[in-house]
Amino acid sequence: MRIAANAGANQVIKMSWNHRVIRRSNAPSTDPEWNYQIHEVYYKWDGSIEAWTENPVAPLGEDLIKLKSEFSLFSKALDRPALQEFKVNGKEVLVEVDEI
Repeated sequence: MRIAANAGANQVIKMSWNHRVIRRSNAPSTDPEWNYQIHEVYYKWDGSIEAWTENPVAPLGEDLIKLKSEFSLFSKALDRPALQEFKVNGKEVLVEVDEI
């Protein structure tokens, strides 16, 4: 499910999030060319992926210190496995992919 998960007025959703790299193919083929972009990924309380931003996110800071902090969060995304969108039983899911 892509962002955003909406809660009802009386519903509490406990989620965490982080930045992750999502790879997407330029065009479906037997030898696809990949694009890698950073997205926000949201997790359920049990650690499973609940939602993610449809579009990539860009670093933003109200001042240089906050911008530097944002770049640090983006950098951590590069240390985690890349994710790729797949359809499973008609539902979009993110799956970790092996990289060389």
